[in-house]
This record gives sequence, C-alpha cells and structure tokens, in this order.
Amino acid sequence: SVSRCEPWSGPRLAPIVAAANMYRTLALAAALAPVTGFAPALRATARSVALKAKYTDANGNPIKAALSAYMHFCNDERATVTAEQKRLAGDSFKQTLVMTKLGALWRELPEAQKATYNQKARRGDKARYDAALKAAGVLTKAEKKAQGPKRPLSAYMHFCAERRPSLTEELKAQLGADFKYTLVMTKLGEEWRGVGDKSKYEAMAAADKASKAA
Repeated sequence: SVSRCEPWSGPRLAPIVAAANMYRTLALAAALAPVTGFAPALRATARSVALKAKYTDANGNPIKAALSAYMHFCNDERATVTAEQKRLAGDSFKQTLVMTKLGALWRELPEAQKATYNQKARRGDKARYDAALKAAGVLTKAEKKAQGPKRPLSAYMHFCAERRPSLTEELKAQLGADFKYTLVMTKLGEEWRGVGDKSKYEAMAAADKASKAA
C-alpha cells in the first residue's frame, strides 16, 4: 500500500509556505487583472506579499506589516474617493485613478492633519507590529540601533561620520528648497575620492576593527 504523506508544517518551512502563497497570489492577480493593467497589478501584489511575509511568528504565520500614516489616511478616504472617481470617470473608471487621487490629497493635506495620522500610526498599528516582532524575537530598528553596528566602520564611513553634519548644513544653505539628502551622499563620495591622505581614517577603521574583535 502507498503511504500517505502528512502535510508539511512548522516554523522552518515558513519561507517555503510564504513563497508558495506569493506565487499563488501572483497567479490570481494575473488571472484577474486586464492585460493592460497586469504589470502594475503584479508589482503592487508582489510588494504587498513581500511586506506581509518579511517576518513570521513562532508558528510560521506571516506577521502583518504595520500601517503607515498614509495607509491610515487611505483607509479613511478610499470609499469617498472611489465613489467620486466612479461618478467622474464612468465606464473609464480604473482603480489606479483612486490611488492617484489619494496620493494627491495626501500631498495637499495640512501638516496638522498629517500629524494626526502619524500619531495614529505610531500608537496603534505600529505598537501591535512591534509587539509581534518582539514576541517572535525580531529586533526593531530602534533596538538594532541601540545595540550599535555589528561590523567595524570602514575608513570611508569614518570620514562620512565626521564630514556629514557640516556638509549637510552647507548644502542646505546653498540649495534651500532644492536640498535633498541624496546630494549629501553624492558629495561625500566626491570629497572622499579627492582626499589625498586617508591615513587618519584608515587608522580609525583599524582601531574600530580591533575593538570589535576584542
């Protein structure tokens, strides 16, 4: 007689289960989405699945990601915006119109109202998410930061740590409203390549490495 296989289970199989769920969800998205809208739907679905499956609890079940302030706003406004867009677009209505409008409304929202949603995200769903991560033995970003870097800093990173504060202020003063933090990293890279004598930072990196090894 043929032996009957028991279904797989357990935390160690969580990645396999998560992958299977992802492919099943993507297949469903492919079946339901129109051809012209398949690629955006596929990307959105993949992002959603990836977020939900990033961490698992002790039973291998995905820990649902915390909702951001923007997502709380969307949950409050989606029904109203959907009805409005259906009325305006008629037969040309697409769900992407709703997301576009929600994004525009969020950008126009006064800072005081955004602060309310930020507070809601911090006190509500994020608290639930952090508690679930703690129960699963996963460190939050704040906890990881408190523990300090696991690897010693390179000479370049020591240079960045020293130069970043003053460079940031310089660029803010020069660029005003056009300032972006990505410009700081770009400029740091340029300045590092122009440093002739890097022995100071190499010595700092060596000392850091020695202290981590001790």
